[in-house]
Amino acid sequence: MTKLLSTTCLTAPPRVLHLDYETYSEEDLIKAGAHKYAMHESTELLNAGWAFDDDEPVLWIPGMPCPPEIVEHVINGGMVAAWNANFERLMWQYVAGPKYGWLVPKLEQYDCIMVRAMAMNMPGKLENAAPAFGLPIRKDDVGARTMKQLCKPRKTTKKNPDRRFTREKYPEKFAILDHYVLQDVRVEQGIYKRAIRLIPSERALWLLDQKINDRGIMVDMELVEKARLIVEAEKDALNIEMQNVTDFAVLTCDAVKQIKAFIVGRGFDIKGVDKDALTNLLARDDLPPEVRRCTEIRLEAGKASVAKLDAFARRICTDGTIKGTLQFHGAKQTGRWAARGVQVQNFPRPSPDTDILLVIEDILNPLTSNREWIATMHGPPVSIISDILRGILKARPGRKLFSRDLSGIEARVLPWLAGAEDALEAFRTFDAGEGYDNYCHAAARIYNVPVEQITKAQRQVGKVAVLALGFGGGASAFASMAKIYRVDLDAIFETVWGVTTLLNREKAEDGWKSRGCKSGIRKRAWLAAEMIKLAWRDANPDIVQFWYDLENAAINAIENPGQTFKAGEYITYRKSGSFLRCKLPSGRSIFYPYARIEWITTPWGKQKKEIIFKSEDGFTRKWSEQKFYGGFGSENVTQAVARDVMVVGLLAAEAGGYETLITIHDEDVAECDEALGSEEEFHELFVTPAPWAPGLPVTATGWLDERYKKE
Repeated sequence: MTKLLSTTCLTAPPRVLHLDYETYSEEDLIKAGAHKYAMHESTELLNAGWAFDDDEPVLWIPGMPCPPEIVEHVINGGMVAAWNANFERLMWQYVAGPKYGWLVPKLEQYDCIMVRAMAMNMPGKLENAAPAFGLPIRKDDVGARTMKQLCKPRKTTKKNPDRRFTREKYPEKFAILDHYVLQDVRVEQGIYKRAIRLIPSERALWLLDQKINDRGIMVDMELVEKARLIVEAEKDALNIEMQNVTDFAVLTCDAVKQIKAFIVGRGFDIKGVDKDALTNLLARDDLPPEVRRCTEIRLEAGKASVAKLDAFARRICTDGTIKGTLQFHGAKQTGRWAARGVQVQNFPRPSPDTDILLVIEDILNPLTSNREWIATMHGPPVSIISDILRGILKARPGRKLFSRDLSGIEARVLPWLAGAEDALEAFRTFDAGEGYDNYCHAAARIYNVPVEQITKAQRQVGKVAVLALGFGGGASAFASMAKIYRVDLDAIFETVWGVTTLLNREKAEDGWKSRGCKSGIRKRAWLAAEMIKLAWRDANPDIVQFWYDLENAAINAIENPGQTFKAGEYITYRKSGSFLRCKLPSGRSIFYPYARIEWITTPWGKQKKEIIFKSEDGFTRKWSEQKFYGGFGSENVTQAVARDVMVVGLLAAEAGGYETLITIHDEDVAECDEALGSEEEFHELFVTPAPWAPGLPVTATGWLDERYKKE
């Protein structure tokens, strides 16, 4: 009997526990983040819904013991699946365990359904994911509204002074909440069956991601608080100046409607007062002094430093760190992490003229920690504090920070994928301390001169070409990037015209008539950009061909489900069910949901096949139809492979004792004890070659310091 039971247990498929908690807290989940929320003393469970496999969900409410089936499941190492499992994991660890006696699972027992969905390029919100997966059941909208009432303190009134709803006094509301949690479990069960599992390497990486987010990174809160006082004083001064400049038409720097009305009233039509609109306005030469200064004040007062300082203060945990700063697979098509909370991935780039360490020293010094000193000695206080935001993050006592950022990794991965050996050899030569970088080589081909004759200004043109044109970008993309890097296309037109082939001049002129004249770009500037584009494409035939190979392989895969088609040596496409899968050399895949082909008529009158798939729009976040083309595909695979290369280095460094705290695109910021490690060792670990990327030249730059910084 015992032997038979043992055999049955070994052969029976392991059960999966589906779980969803609904909670109450005086802490704000959105502002504070899941870690600080779970740790707050007021946080408690309102109910839980749970089920094994496809069973009907069961309700648990406080006062009940932890269900014995769950206790047994946890003891046996069973898996726990949840949407955004990070939240359930933290609530179980800090609330359900210590406050309600639930046996806490190990990290390895969790499976995140949301991450599975995001890895398939599906929506990251449960209410959006259910219809995207074609589920006949939906998240309960009425329950969601009730949940938002019950999960936080309520506004008191004279008639009802209660600070919160309770199950005893409001049973009808809690009945709705109980139905809501059970419905969420049903939706999660449905998605779980449809969402594929992460491949083992990605599963291991997600587990590490959870540890990274739990570690957090130390914040210099003394610096935060003193910087906030300086910013507040500066905003007060800017508000007074704004009133004086506008003759009290604008009362504060945040009065966006008043600012817009003031500018429009002076004869300058603007759609809004966002950064781009105001920056473009300042480029005009005909602005009256009061309009120019009003615009400058608004831009200064609106810098990121104000919001970032508040975010640091809101999310600081009791151990002095901010946690949960990264979302695994947040960039769905590339697999890169996305930032959460303080948004550590979009700190403003500091001015090269700012002495960051001296500014920090002055802010921390009681004698110099004031608006007047910072303004006199360093510059506009809000701008200066924006410059030092990275320095607010620092190593824990007795430890040090290491950083490595892959050098030009996308510019290396793209020719590697496309088989452009000449470009790769140029990188290898440059990495060995000889020759010239890829920007110089690009410029040499554009200007048709030997690479050693390229000037600093011409190299900048080459840089813009590399950054703007590698993924199929045209003249408009080049012109937009040229503005960022301050390349004056009008000024270089004559030179570019003189070195461009007759054929490409004719193509550029024809392009202006059919496309450029509608672009809103001046003719000389557009022609210069178009001629540079044509020269770059002539010089990079392997990359251009790679665009076509990607698109053709994807089309063939959609038209022939179940068959695999290659693009270059390392990329393959295959249509499986409703998904077009692009397999990367690392073994993971990019997914394009509900991919299909439509025939379209091009602007020049030809019929061609176009790939349509569904995804969340990068700007609106709406689930909608998107277009796949060769340049788009090349951007996806290049950024995805770059991410995978970075992960190889991150994992090697982690195994070597360097604990990752945050990642920023292709950068790893790690920490270790002062007595251990070295910058040289960290570098060697981080540039560990990816075993699946033979011949890809990889190098990195970085630093060793007590505070986070930008090289």
